[in-house]
Amino acid sequence: MGEFLNETVDMILEHEGGYVNDPADPGGETYKGISRRHWGNWAGWEKIDAAKGQLNFHELLEADETLQADIRKFYLDNFLNPMGWDVMPKYMALMAVDMGVNTGLKRTLSALQKMLGLEVDGVLGKNTRAAFAIIKPGDLDRLTTIRLLYYFTISVHNPPLAKFLPGWTRRTIKVYKKALSYVVSEVTPNV
Repeated sequence: MGEFLNETVDMILEHEGGYVNDPADPGGETYKGISRRHWGNWAGWEKIDAAKGQLNFHELLEADETLQADIRKFYLDNFLNPMGWDVMPKYMALMAVDMGVNTGLKRTLSALQKMLGLEVDGVLGKNTRAAFAIIKPGDLDRLTTIRLLYYFTISVHNPPLAKFLPGWTRRTIKVYKKALSYVVSEVTPNV
């Protein structure tokens, strides 16, 4: 993986944490953000199940280099590549990929398509890829606002999810700040 891809996956993993099985979480049982409910066929679940019940469960998982490499590949194959990170400016790719991980790929692609005035189908086709190539820095603010509004809306309509709102908000702001550093590097002329 290149530097940007590694930084993006590192940020996702920092936010997703380790093993969690919170009954209030719609994703249910997760490891580093990979939800068993949505990704039940992911091969890593076999290793996780085999380690359960051992005193050093979390340490065993962290020490498994193959498992950790599989997680990075999972995010590349299931979020970065399908989101079209390679045709977006880095600042937008970071926000879009992280939003896709947290809210769903189709929802994020649909939000981007609507924001860019495209036909909304939640699929990364040739028109969407072409539009991604001309994204402007102001679009980062728009997508960040859409993301935060989504979190507020689901928290109002599903009150048990409100307990996640502070974390979702902190995560979004942290990703936004990192994305802004890419805006500066991409739009500042070399002197």
